[in-house]
This record gives sequence, C-alpha cells and structure tokens, in this order.
Amino acid sequence: MHPAPPPGRRGQHVRRSPQAADSVLQADDGRRRLRLDVCAARRGEGGSSAASVRADGLGDRGEHLSVMIPTYNGADLLEATLNSLADQGLDRAQVEVVDDCSTVGDPEKLVDRVGRGRVGFFRHAANMGMVHNFNACVERAERRWVHILHGDDFVLPGAYEAFDGLLERVPTSRALFGRCVTVDSRGRWRGTTQLLGAGDEGPLVYDTLTWAFCPVQFAGVLFERTAVDEVGRFDTVLSHTADWDLWWRLGRSVAVAYTNRCVGAYRQFEDNHTSQLRPSAQNIVEYLDQLHRIADADGRVGSDVFAAAFREAVHQGRGYAGETGPLLAHLRVLARFPAGLPRTRAISRLALAHAFEVADRHRR
Repeated sequence: MHPAPPPGRRGQHVRRSPQAADSVLQADDGRRRLRLDVCAARRGEGGSSAASVRADGLGDRGEHLSVMIPTYNGADLLEATLNSLADQGLDRAQVEVVDDCSTVGDPEKLVDRVGRGRVGFFRHAANMGMVHNFNACVERAERRWVHILHGDDFVLPGAYEAFDGLLERVPTSRALFGRCVTVDSRGRWRGTTQLLGAGDEGPLVYDTLTWAFCPVQFAGVLFERTAVDEVGRFDTVLSHTADWDLWWRLGRSVAVAYTNRCVGAYRQFEDNHTSQLRPSAQNIVEYLDQLHRIADADGRVGSDVFAAAFREAVHQGRGYAGETGPLLAHLRVLARFPAGLPRTRAISRLALAHAFEVADRHRR
C-alpha cells in the first residue's frame, strides 16, 4: 500500500477547534488504554475481551469518533454536509474539514460561519490529490472510530445513533457498513444502494460475489482506525476504486457489521469524479483491475465475479452511440473482460448501434 506522508509535515494547519485541541491528550490517553486493554484481552488477563473493549461504542456524544471531511473546490456543497452533522448529537466528536488546497471558493470562511467553533479546518500547502487527501484524513483522525464524509455528501438524521446501536449489538465489529441514498446536485433522491444482508442488520458474512461491485459508499462506512492501520491505507495507485479496494480489504480481514438502514447520502452529478471518467471508460478499466485483484486474492476462477461490471460497461457504452471516441474506448475495455462473458455479441451490438446513430444523424 502507499500511505501518504504525515500531513503535518507537508501542510499548513490553519485552525483546530477548541474542543478538539482540548481533547487531544485525552484521546491519546484513550488510545493508549485501548491498546493495553486489547493486549490484555489477547493474553486473557483481567477478564477483558474484544467485546468489552468496544462496549462503549462511539462514546458519550461521539467522544470516540472522528468525522473527517475531505474537500476540494466544493464549498458550494460543503455547507449541506456540515449542516447534516448539526443535530447528530456529536458535541464531543472530532469534526474536521481537510481541504486539498482549493482554488475556488473559501471553505475556511464557510467552516467559520457554519461550524461556529465546533469544526476544525486544515488546508494542505499544495494539492495532494484525492486519494492522498483521504489518507491525510486517516492520519489526522484522533479518535478510535473514523468516518470519512465527502464534502459533497451528507448524513441522514439518526445516522450515528444507528451506527452506535449496531456496534452495541455486534460489539466485536471493527468496521460498520450502512446503506446510502443517491441524490443529485440539488439533494433530490434518485435511489438507494443495494441491500447488504438478508436481515435488518448483523455481522457481514464475507463472500466474493458481494464485492463484485462496490456495495457501500463513504457516507455509509465507519471503521476503527487501527483496523485500517492493519490492512493498509487507501491505495494511491488507484483513484476511482480506492474506496472499493479498502472496504473490500476490511470486509475480508476484520469483523464487519451491517445495517440495511440508509444512513447517508451520496451525490451523483455531472461534475463529480465518476462522471468525468465515463467518456474514456476509465471507470470501467479500474472496475476490471479491482475485480482481478479480488478474484486473484480469493482464488476465484470463472467469469461470475465480472458479470455485474460487464453489464455496467455495456449499459454505459450504449450511452455513447454516435460518439466515436467514447464508443471505441468502451469497445476496447469490453474486449478485456474474461472469456465466458458474451464479449463478441456485446461489441457487435454496440458497434451496430453506433453505426445506426451516425447514419441517422447524417439523414437529419
């Protein structure tokens, strides 16, 4: 993995909220006690166990929680993100915006106005790039539990209460997954992410096919910082699938609990990162590379792991009929999928749709 250098050495700390500054020593002491308790539990000393170590969950008013908000040129949507935290009962949580040296808008001024002294702000001295900024969020998180909440996403009412209750009922969990609604740039609901299990909630049973598509979004994931220290940070070689890759490694390596309650909102709109990758089919290229990682790690043979991504590639490619460059990019990536999938038929149908579209435009 490729963890980012400690951001304090390369960035400029603009301001830490007073509450966060006052709690640093307490948080450090809490982490030291936690490590001692975990070691004692592993040795069987003192009647401790992993469940008792984590029984206090997110803590009183979020005292064991860091909500880290990465942002870049997104001050217009950041206000909604911060407002969604206002009624979550997180008076003692660390909440901090981590700005990747924005060149548009004034996120610090917005944090001053909306955060009212409760939200910390950090700006990198130079642009680090999206995935490096995610890793900086992990580095700067001071508490046991970490939520990376994109500066254009938001949480739904009762989200952290739901996570805390889940942790109480499945206390050995080291990561928590919840569903999200998808919304447009104006916050209008468009749909929901997939169900995570058969029941309302419970331990997430690892299955390769669950990870044939990314089942969760940032707004729906909390993790123990020590769990990410163990499995590795966000892989900076990746961009579009860096989150999918880390959630998969957590799901494969540590105890995870899920809730089918929608806890967060994930924005999908034309200017976001995914939309910018679609014309070149680069999002599908990264899907394919990630699926090879998963299949290789699990010793999975066959095309079933790739089927959902293949269907997405075909569907996405149809949207570019009549646009030669994007259509060719999708045809090339379809040819890279494993044998056993109807590659030839899909490529032929897309090429034919393109030809008909071009001919129709000429007639018009």
